[in-house]
Amino acid sequence: MLFALSSCTSAKKVAVFKYIDIDDDCKMTYKATFFSDNTFVVHCKGDEKTVTIIEKCDYDFFSGTYSGEATKDGEIILTITKEPDWKRNSEYFEQILAENKKVFKRTRKSYFLKEIDSPESEKTSIQNGKITIDGDEYKRVLSFL
Repeated sequence: MLFALSSCTSAKKVAVFKYIDIDDDCKMTYKATFFSDNTFVVHCKGDEKTVTIIEKCDYDFFSGTYSGEATKDGEIILTITKEPDWKRNSEYFEQILAENKKVFKRTRKSYFLKEIDSPESEKTSIQNGKITIDGDEYKRVLSFL
């Protein structure tokens, strides 16, 4: 995974943004971490309930590259290069349901990402410490200058 590659190299965190999604069935925190090698990863952690099971999540949701300054307000270009592998993740979830588990933990090892064949870049901007990523507004919580 990109996160593992970034953490094993000399790349350092330069900024962290957070988005919290709360509704009746879900309490999830998404953290977008930007690294000095111009990569980023969005990690999610929290609980999601369905009719029959509680999924305890702690995994990378997607990752990619960026250009611009993540530490300050201004234009930034994001390119998501890895996204959820919905087919494999769905098959895994069906397997868990078949085992009649009431609670299960989903980690980086059991949540699958896939490379995007032709990733597209999206121009966005950081304004007042906030950035929209994949339709959700994240707020900067840490900046390492």
